[in-house]
Amino acid sequence: KSPVQHHMGVISELSDASSVVVFSRMLDFIETDDEWLNRCRSTFKHGSPFSAHVIWEQLNRGRMLSLADVFRRELDMATNMTNHPDFSEGVRALLIEKCRQPKWTWDKIEDVDLNVVESMFESPWAPEEHPFRGW
Repeated sequence: KSPVQHHMGVISELSDASSVVVFSRMLDFIETDDEWLNRCRSTFKHGSPFSAHVIWEQLNRGRMLSLADVFRRELDMATNMTNHPDFSEGVRALLIEKCRQPKWTWDKIEDVDLNVVESMFESPWAPEEHPFRGW
C-alpha cells in the first residue's frame, strides 16, 4: 500500500472540510505519531497560505471540468501564479538561498485576501486568443 492509500480515511475526512481554513484547523487537532502525516502537516504549515487557498479552490472548482478545460485553467493559473510575489519568494527561499524561511505575503491562512485568490482563476487571454482554444 502506498502512504496515500494507507491514509485514505484521514485524507477523505480532511478533504470534506468546508474551506481551507477549516482544513488547516482540522490538521492542528490531529494527534498522531505517524511520521508521514506529521511530515504532511509540517509541509502544509510551512507553505504559502496564499497557495493553499488557490490549490483548495482549484481542487473544488475542477471536479467537474473536462480535461480540455482543466488544461486551459492550469495554463491560466500558472501564468497568474508566477506573477504573484509568493512565487518568487518561494523560489528565493527554497531554491536559491535555501534558507527555508520564506516571507509570504500573508503569514496566516485566515488573513489571505480572497479577492486575490479569485484573480488567479481569471484568464489572461480572451477566449478566442487562449493558446489552448479549440481543444
